[in-house]
Amino acid sequence: MNAKRGLIVNHEQFNDRKRVNEKALLFIIAALFLVSSACTKKALYKTTRWGVPIVRVLVADEQPYVAIYSETIVSVRSSRKDFKLKAFDTLTNAQTDNYQFPLEFENKRGVPIFVSGIGYPGKVNVLLNSQLKVINVIDMETYVKGVVPHEIGTRPIDELEVVKAQAIAARTYAIKHLNLDRNPTYDLVASVYDQVYKGFQYRNALSDSAVTATYGEIIAYNGEPIEAKYSSTCGGITSDVTDNWGNDRVPYLRSIKDEPSPAFGAQEPFCSISRLYTWEEKFSREDFYRMIRGNLYGTDSTGHIAERPSITGFNLKRNPRSKRVTTLEIKTETDEFVFKGLDIRKVLKEEDRLLWSNYFFIKSTQDSIFIQGKGAGHGCGMCQWGAIGMAQKGYQYKEILKHYYRGTNVKKLY
Repeated sequence: MNAKRGLIVNHEQFNDRKRVNEKALLFIIAALFLVSSACTKKALYKTTRWGVPIVRVLVADEQPYVAIYSETIVSVRSSRKDFKLKAFDTLTNAQTDNYQFPLEFENKRGVPIFVSGIGYPGKVNVLLNSQLKVINVIDMETYVKGVVPHEIGTRPIDELEVVKAQAIAARTYAIKHLNLDRNPTYDLVASVYDQVYKGFQYRNALSDSAVTATYGEIIAYNGEPIEAKYSSTCGGITSDVTDNWGNDRVPYLRSIKDEPSPAFGAQEPFCSISRLYTWEEKFSREDFYRMIRGNLYGTDSTGHIAERPSITGFNLKRNPRSKRVTTLEIKTETDEFVFKGLDIRKVLKEEDRLLWSNYFFIKSTQDSIFIQGKGAGHGCGMCQWGAIGMAQKGYQYKEILKHYYRGTNVKKLY
């Protein structure tokens, strides 16, 4: 009886141990999954040995050939064999016995590699599809130094705080767009489609010092990097993110007045110093409607606007808070067109120049049409001329960023 009871007890103990082991195994699997997820999240982008993110910037695309050279010999890796690049060597889209695409250029002495006359630091990769694609691979801080002077311009020393604000906005924008799988070969485009980047060209001591002073700092909302939108001039009030990019609201990209607190009394908006704070475009009625028909229907092979249906009316819908036109409806004798957000400026463009902003009103007389507006660009997020105005009034860079990106804070990422 005791022996049998002992066997029963041992069997129960065995089952207890089995259940404990199963729970432990499940715990280990869950822990490994969490670690794996964390590692996957952390590995969204590569870093240098010092933990600085690496950025891949598309600096040239769809090129029949590119001229690549340096003041010193550059090491070149290819899938066929490695070789050395001599000064002023020119590459074409023809594969030769000497190399095979993709190519990777690297000058370990820190001397810039010139691509079509512009010097780039770091590595330069050349890919071949139907034509050539050139990508500059660099660390984040070097990238930001190549962006800031082209986005905020050359500023005097007493406006250093706005240059710092621009450096952090540019760094945050880049961090947010690293390896988002939109293209497996690059992260950012070196133009207004992302941020203007030109390597070593026009870099200056003040902008470099602003990047160094804010090393690794980004703008965060709830601990995460924000979508750091910015544009030239908001015209006294910034736009809401929904004015330009659909219906998804973003707390830190809502419309705000670009002016000091009411506690300081009535004052001009910070960006009133911009030459595009207000503007006006004047057209004859004939030219105005010809422009719109051309933008709606295009031109013929000779560049002339063919006979198109006459415009019978148009209607504007706007955000009452931001004052931006959010919908443009155009009726012709045969069609109805509806344009939203950023597309509105394309309909009202003159030749290749977009309308300055969506903050506009249309007035007409018997003979003329006037488009009267404010600001330049999409107007969302940081107003660059407003930020310059704040710096001129003594605001610090963190105050500037908090003003435009409400509810955010500056944090050290690395």
